[in-house]
Amino acid sequence: DDVFRILCLGDETTFAAELPEEETYCAKLARGLEEQTTTPVEVLNGGCPGGCPTLAALLERHRFLGLQADVILLHIDP
Repeated sequence: DDVFRILCLGDETTFAAELPEEETYCAKLARGLEEQTTTPVEVLNGGCPGGCPTLAALLERHRFLGLQADVILLHIDP
């Protein structure tokens, strides 16, 4: 797998249910990175409405670990 995979974790701000998918920061990050590299980039939206850093860590450990992300971004909205 030659894909550089980024997993975005966070709460409803990351999940962004009220936005079209192409307007989420995850999609914008993917587009921006794709413009700057020839390496295939995949940005996954792992946002969880009502989530918190503890929940994000648990989700990563139990659900997302198999995705083998190269980078994990955790968005915390105080």
